[in-house]
Amino acid sequence: LYYLYGQATAYVSFSREESFGWALADAIMFDKPIISRNVGVVSSLDPSLKGLYIYNDTDGLISFLKCRSFERGAYDKTCFSPKKFEEKLLSIARL
Repeated sequence: LYYLYGQATAYVSFSREESFGWALADAIMFDKPIISRNVGVVSSLDPSLKGLYIYNDTDGLISFLKCRSFERGAYDKTCFSPKKFEEKLLSIARL
């Protein structure tokens, strides 16, 4: 899979809903352009991020798929750090 992510032009997510989305997390780690609905892990990112292409319907998806190239992502990965995970987990435990 790492070879595929390394060679991919972009990652396209067709999901209508999902919890976390490990495939999206992999695309983020490789700074690949992501074409997705605003669901799962993508919903925790700033929609104006470079390399993030959000679609709402089939027409929006098709318009992105017609593009020849995409701006590479430069995602801030600190929100996925073990420290942040621990902080979020502890905040939930305090509820």
